[in-house]
Amino acid sequence: MVKSTLPVKIANATLLGDFAPGSEEWHNARASRIGGSEVGAIAGESKYESAYSLWAKKTGKIPSQQTENEFMYWGKALEPVVIDRFEIEHPELTVFRDPGTWTNNEHDFMLANPDAILQDQTGSYGVLEIKTARFENDWQEGVPKYYTTQVQWYLRTFGLDWAYLACLFSGSNYKEYTIMADPMWQAHDLEKVYVFLDHIAKDTKPDWDGSEETLKTARELNPDIDRDYSIELGDLGASYLEAVDGLGEHKSSVNKLSAEIIDKMGTARVGSVAGEAKLIRQSRAGSAPYLTRKRGA
Repeated sequence: MVKSTLPVKIANATLLGDFAPGSEEWHNARASRIGGSEVGAIAGESKYESAYSLWAKKTGKIPSQQTENEFMYWGKALEPVVIDRFEIEHPELTVFRDPGTWTNNEHDFMLANPDAILQDQTGSYGVLEIKTARFENDWQEGVPKYYTTQVQWYLRTFGLDWAYLACLFSGSNYKEYTIMADPMWQAHDLEKVYVFLDHIAKDTKPDWDGSEETLKTARELNPDIDRDYSIELGDLGASYLEAVDGLGEHKSSVNKLSAEIIDKMGTARVGSVAGEAKLIRQSRAGSAPYLTRKRGA
């Protein structure tokens, strides 16, 4: 079916526009809104983004545009092929490909960019999301939580009841999953998003976590080092040193404290604990500063 036959209003959502992914219009539409792939970060479920790194992008503190890698390229390139297979498996459904960008009629900040919109023989609409994966490790118990969160956000944005997620594993193993609307899941995520939007509005940092993305972002936000500047870190620094001592066992805790310390130090090179210089911020050529323990400390 031709995409133009899809109405501009479906249930509780309205078509915002048909923007090419990665275009200026696409980025502008997302700048003040929350898309499905971002909710997983806000809820602390994403492997690729944290609430803190997303906050830094949404507030313009670091660039928001992502460099496409090989995995992303092939994911996009294979999407039409996976949809072809889905259509073969479901002749009873009408598939509207590339349906555009939609917003919720009540909450304009709720954004949905589904890979396709579906319609069954009764006229009921649903959502189709396409994924590709090298391995099935994260899928042993079904759809990974961060992908389910993405689909639940789309269903909540539209006010729809059902969705399919189709995934191509290792380039040749096709599987599909049915996802039904879960009001409790959606309410939990919406509450998390409200808190996140409040952080953006007030320009206050989200809670620190132990993710690599949060640590990476804290380093990017504090690139300068004043070699004559020292700052007392107190209990925060002492906690970091204790965490480093058990690094192998407490990696997440070290990342959390590292990000928090780098942020607190700002341009400082040396961090003191109980009056003694214990921590150093230093950088290699072309890289953001990292935190390390002072020799002998």
